[in-house]
Amino acid sequence: MPLVLAGRAGLVALCVAGIAASLIAYDSNRKIEDGLRTVVAGGGDASTVRELDDARTRLNPDSLRDSSKAIALARTDRAAEAERIMLDAVAREPENQLVWITLARVQATLGKRAAAQRSYLRSLALNSQTPPTSRPLPLRPGRP
Repeated sequence: MPLVLAGRAGLVALCVAGIAASLIAYDSNRKIEDGLRTVVAGGGDASTVRELDDARTRLNPDSLRDSSKAIALARTDRAAEAERIMLDAVAREPENQLVWITLARVQATLGKRAAAQRSYLRSLALNSQTPPTSRPLPLRPGRP
């Protein structure tokens, strides 16, 4: 009987841990979604960056959070910091088209045309269905 009770207690502990992890991931995903909505709508400021920093957890992908944060940073005249974030993101996820496109936009904002073009061409190589353009658009305040 004690062995059965210990087994049940272990199962309950695992369920509680799963619930806690789910709640943490849910809160993080909500913050990332809010940040993404803000930057897609043309916004993004220091509070958006703080909210995305608060969303950091090992329970969700970093690329969406990092891309949203980089766009918000670029819109608040912190494009060099945004570029560092995106360079880390492409090193971590070299096959992720989103991070390459965001890196290209941030580099264009910094005036690094050649680097932006290379990053954009890399993103195209990852997905041949992306419509080609001559160059990535820079991020400007008020522009998605």
